[in-house]
Amino acid sequence: MIAAWGCLAVYLRSDVPWDGDGAVYTLQALDGSLWERSLHAGYLGPLGLWTKVGLPPSIFGWFWGAAALVLATVFGAQLLARVPRDPRLGPAGGPAGLAPLLAPALILTAAASWRGMGTVEVYAPLATLLLGAAVALGAQRGLLAGVLLAWAGATHPSAWVLLPGLALLAGRDGPTVERAIGVAVALYVVSLGLLWPDWWSGGRGLLDLAPSDRGPFGSLQEAWRLLARDVGPAAIVLLLGLAVLPKKEAVGVALLAVGAALGLDRYTDNAGQLPVLWLTAGAAPLAVRWIDDLATARKRTLAGVGLAALLLLGVAEATTRHDAAVRAMDVEAAVLLAGGCDQDGLPWRDEVRLELLCRAR
Repeated sequence: MIAAWGCLAVYLRSDVPWDGDGAVYTLQALDGSLWERSLHAGYLGPLGLWTKVGLPPSIFGWFWGAAALVLATVFGAQLLARVPRDPRLGPAGGPAGLAPLLAPALILTAAASWRGMGTVEVYAPLATLLLGAAVALGAQRGLLAGVLLAWAGATHPSAWVLLPGLALLAGRDGPTVERAIGVAVALYVVSLGLLWPDWWSGGRGLLDLAPSDRGPFGSLQEAWRLLARDVGPAAIVLLLGLAVLPKKEAVGVALLAVGAALGLDRYTDNAGQLPVLWLTAGAAPLAVRWIDDLATARKRTLAGVGLAALLLLGVAEATTRHDAAVRAMDVEAAVLLAGGCDQDGLPWRDEVRLELLCRAR
């Protein structure tokens, strides 16, 4: 799967900045002014190191995407183990043995996932860090989970609103969760001290944020559109898996969506519900528990192939839509450059994109 994803990533890559935020982050990394927007220091720091060794910022997201696919597979296997297979059915071979791969495949059925991985933005790396924390909690590695949670908080401070849902979805025991929270809070407090006072009052400080243009209800609507329109028919696999989740984990999923709506997804041009999609994709492998109830091995195999085909068609549709968006952005960038590098009166988004495009030229 990683090899196939890598081929698609190379084909779908574009060096064109998609939005103003991504262009600004790239300019900060290239100029070494990483702390001007220290609210996202957990993202800008690694981006700066990435560019310092000569790697293009435009492929930074693909690195996080590859890590997310591996982590989603492991997380899917962890959740699958919480709903054990009926031992009377024998060992899980064939399609059922490949069930954890349904988690990364579900992620790739959303065009929003491809955009998150293929552009310079915060939300896909944030989702990867949260997936890593979920895997660490499931493996009862509280120290590692705490480090990753603190890193996620430094990447986006609203990541903390997802902690209750994440703890219920991924945590296996109270002591591990408590250790993770203690480590995360301690490290985060240290990071805030190091970033003082810009984190609060700088150009993108917490006290100087733009007014929100999306409320909680609008965010939940966006989450539904992400599932129903973007993931589309492949969402059936996820819904089947969510229906099998134990009660505690199911409540965790609901808290993730509500938490993102209350704190993370505040602007209409941000993908604030994307981390929720990536985390809940770990439940997709549980769809095979419905297949286990089928009477014969042949029926179970056919049903497993059907689920895989549904996801493959979803990936094909998502990449097609993302490819069209990439080509449209390439054309838009060419038109913007055709007007010259000294244009006045441009919207802020186009102004910073033009600056980055002119530097690259």
